[in-house]
Amino acid sequence: MTLWHLSRGQEIQSIRIHPWLSSNDGNVIRQWGCDGQGIILRSEWDVADALADGSLVRLLTAWTLPDADVVALTHQREGLPERTRNFMRFLQESFLPVPPWRA
Repeated sequence: MTLWHLSRGQEIQSIRIHPWLSSNDGNVIRQWGCDGQGIILRSEWDVADALADGSLVRLLTAWTLPDADVVALTHQREGLPERTRNFMRFLQESFLPVPPWRA
């Protein structure tokens, strides 16, 4: 069993699903969706190409899912090397104002 949380404006719906297939491998799940094996829930960046080429079709377009934050883990908070700070800044700028998979 899996619980999906969807929101539309101030309305929030939690839906318990009972999948026929289950995997912890995102590539497998995406392929099942492209093969027509059912409805999948994946991050937008993970399925952007399949949406663009029509292999997948977006459902429930008025609803959104919780954001999946991108987190950079470092061994310390203070005194990060300049190259690490520059890389993290580059990543932040790459996702704003429009992430590359939406461009």
